[in-house]
Amino acid sequence: MPKNRLASSKCTRARRCLAAALSGAGVVALPATAYAHAFGQQFVLPLPVSFYLYGAAAAVVVSFVVIACFTTDREAALKYGRYDVTDRALVNWVVHPVVLRLGQTIGAVTLLALILAGVVGHQVPGANLASVVVWIVAYLGLAYTCALIGDVWSVVGPFRAFARFAERPSRVRYPAWLGYLPAVAGLYIFIWLELLSSTAAGPRETTLGLVLYYAMCVVATAVFGAAAWFRFGDFLSVFFSLLGRLSIVERHDGRLYLRWPFVGALSHPAVHGSLALFILLMLSSTAFDGFRETTLWARAMAGLPGADREGVRLIVETVTLLVSPFVFFLAYAGAVALMKWITRTPLSIGALIGHFALSLLPIALVYHFAHYFTLLLIQGQAVFALASDPFGQGWDLFGTASMLANAGVIGAKTVWNVQLLSILAGHIASVYLAHRLALSLFPSSRAATRSQLPMLVLMVGYTVFGLWILAQPMNPTG
Repeated sequence: MPKNRLASSKCTRARRCLAAALSGAGVVALPATAYAHAFGQQFVLPLPVSFYLYGAAAAVVVSFVVIACFTTDREAALKYGRYDVTDRALVNWVVHPVVLRLGQTIGAVTLLALILAGVVGHQVPGANLASVVVWIVAYLGLAYTCALIGDVWSVVGPFRAFARFAERPSRVRYPAWLGYLPAVAGLYIFIWLELLSSTAAGPRETTLGLVLYYAMCVVATAVFGAAAWFRFGDFLSVFFSLLGRLSIVERHDGRLYLRWPFVGALSHPAVHGSLALFILLMLSSTAFDGFRETTLWARAMAGLPGADREGVRLIVETVTLLVSPFVFFLAYAGAVALMKWITRTPLSIGALIGHFALSLLPIALVYHFAHYFTLLLIQGQAVFALASDPFGQGWDLFGTASMLANAGVIGAKTVWNVQLLSILAGHIASVYLAHRLALSLFPSSRAATRSQLPMLVLMVGYTVFGLWILAQPMNPTG
């Protein structure tokens, strides 16, 4: 995340920024020394890194063998168990139209409050409600909420409701060939601002971003209509809806169901190839952010030529971020091409890319969670104090204005264990989904298993790479 604001994906930079934010708010700053993936805590792994990498790779391979042996029913490949909870009193209350309307109202009021806070509040990012909510609570907290209980953004997101006022009966039909490419571009710009911009998290800059984003939604809605734009073009809607597919909650034909995690990716599996690129951008940008905070990257950047080294570094990092999803996409497309060669299927590589794209979603989610959950856990605490004094006027509306962030709420050992288990669970889930998708596509369970050998290699590679990044020593200077 931007260097001068409250957040970072990694321990060292997050610790420094948190210290700066707290000191800007009048709180005692915390030490900035850190050498591991936890806030300000040195942690030496109890075993060599190679043990974890080999063990995780072996676990993914073993899970593939178990899944291939026991998941063979082609007729039920895309089916999964659901438990209808529609008639439960609490559920009826939660999904009542009045409650949903209230959620929309809260989202709209929150947006207006954030804009006002960004203009009149403290201009220290960590002490301003707009910066904390947009970059920490909304982007991280809402993402994990959607992955758990469904696409909450479709209810509380204010941009769609506001943009609908710009709809016109005579609008341009959204071009099918464009797919999700506008959303890919939007996500890339957002991530660039998040990771590489030195000013994006400033309160006034955040407010300007909200206003410009709303203006873009208004124009796009007026041209293409709200339904098309917020399905294909709006990167936030695409991002949160994708995560919602992995949730334990499903709404279908007016009914509400509980289901197993991740299996929602089996519903409507065939997607546009550009959505695969969007998912791989989610994955690769997190990996890029992790790698650029390591000492390996720091040494590489230290060797850059030129007097304006920071400018050169920005160019190098921008190009690397831009290229990263295409590198991951080529690896995925290569696995799919091998799948086509092994199975001799008449389906095109493009069709196979679209069919298996959603099996990568759990990996994208766990990469994101493993890198950023500490950021939400520590720096997200600031929202409690800022909610009591949203505009920096000395208020204490809820009696929480004096609350301090507890940076010791989680230890380095716990962080590593959570990262390890989440990465492993996400990859095993992806192996399971890919096998189920293969069963639905190929003529026999044997063919489905053979088809997944290239995907298995890809999944193992993603597993090892993700854990390797997390285990690298961090650059102490950021």
